[in-house]
Amino acid sequence: MKHILLLTDYSPNAQNAIDYALQLFEKQACAFYLCHIKKAKNYISDDLMSSGSKSIYGALVKDEKSKLKALAKALKARYRNSLHKFKVQVDVDSFIDAIKQTIEVNTIDLLVMGSNGASNAEESIFGSNTLKVIRNINLPTLVIPKGFKYRALNDILLPLDTYDPSDNKAFREFLTFSKPYNSTLHILRITNSEIIEDSGASEEERFNDIITENDFKYHYIENVPLHFSARNYIQTHHIDLMVLMVQNRTLFERIFFGSNTIRLTKQLEIPLLVYHY
Repeated sequence: MKHILLLTDYSPNAQNAIDYALQLFEKQACAFYLCHIKKAKNYISDDLMSSGSKSIYGALVKDEKSKLKALAKALKARYRNSLHKFKVQVDVDSFIDAIKQTIEVNTIDLLVMGSNGASNAEESIFGSNTLKVIRNINLPTLVIPKGFKYRALNDILLPLDTYDPSDNKAFREFLTFSKPYNSTLHILRITNSEIIEDSGASEEERFNDIITENDFKYHYIENVPLHFSARNYIQTHHIDLMVLMVQNRTLFERIFFGSNTIRLTKQLEIPLLVYHY
């Protein structure tokens, strides 16, 4: 059974991401953890739990849990999927610390969240909370753009940087993820020919051996920025999901926020699945 964390602030974006996840994993046994995190700056746990404040803290958590239970009940009624179980959790902590604790306690396999708005230019693609998660949480994370409705994962794009390995745990997890959907994998290996002297033929040959459950298309691209290659591929092909393999955040930062980077889009247009290695 998969253990999937669904973050919600009760916004339409969060609800849309939840609906996407339930449809994406429709045929798989899942325990979904509906989680709402109260801002620590507004509600400090230690203060609320001090003498005389337990009732305040209890009332706060009880109210939020009631909302989450109502949401879980509505989801059960709407989707009527016996493979899906729901649990609710409220945390009063800093955003990242609360997520880390939930992941550890519940052995979470995947985190799903909607992209949220932000005011400054750097965060305009994903929003502050989404960026914090991708930058600080070492767990596969699925980000659903505002208003993006679920559609079958017929085509998945995986752009790989010069040094991104294709034989590590993250890559194997990606292959496992894609198997149930019979997706066509579009793999772009973008390299600097001054660094790597390889036509890509050996890697494509190896992919023929290890990618056994999906069709794939392999493209070896030299001396073209990864963000430019990925963006143009998305514009010229019907892509349902983009996957990134991120090492110490560097690839993610370079694609979306590098000083020499033209952003992929002003706003994320298709779902993004991030693996860390």
